[in-house]
Amino acid sequence: AASSTNGDSFSINRKRGRRTCNGFEEELLSRLRCKRHNDGTSHTTYTYSTIIQSANDLRNEAAFKEDDAVKRLKFSCTWVRAFMDRYSLNQNQEATTVPRRGRRPNKPDNFSAGKARKRAEDSVGAGQANGAGAGHDRAAE
Repeated sequence: AASSTNGDSFSINRKRGRRTCNGFEEELLSRLRCKRHNDGTSHTTYTYSTIIQSANDLRNEAAFKEDDAVKRLKFSCTWVRAFMDRYSLNQNQEATTVPRRGRRPNKPDNFSAGKARKRAEDSVGAGQANGAGAGHDRAAE
């Protein structure tokens, strides 16, 4: 239990979200791996449709047919994505090293975009037009 700033104690809920059917998911994972091994390809990625089809087939078997938690499962794309994340079945391993959309990793440190850059260029240009930075010193005159 943790305590708040006023001394009251409270518990931190570390298991948020829906509970997973671990036995069902582990059996599904072993079937997917066996199916991939039987196909003779070790580098094939799992598709959403393959996972959904295998999950539906497994749910209809006798071992899980009467399990209420498995009956309530909906094998949606969201469920498949969460399943793939839990068991590290990433479809594209290189995607983890690609920078996020919109970032430019090769821009210089002094790069500023839009109005800020224009203001900086204008202030530099105005300073040179007034004689500052033009190569001569006004105090010497």
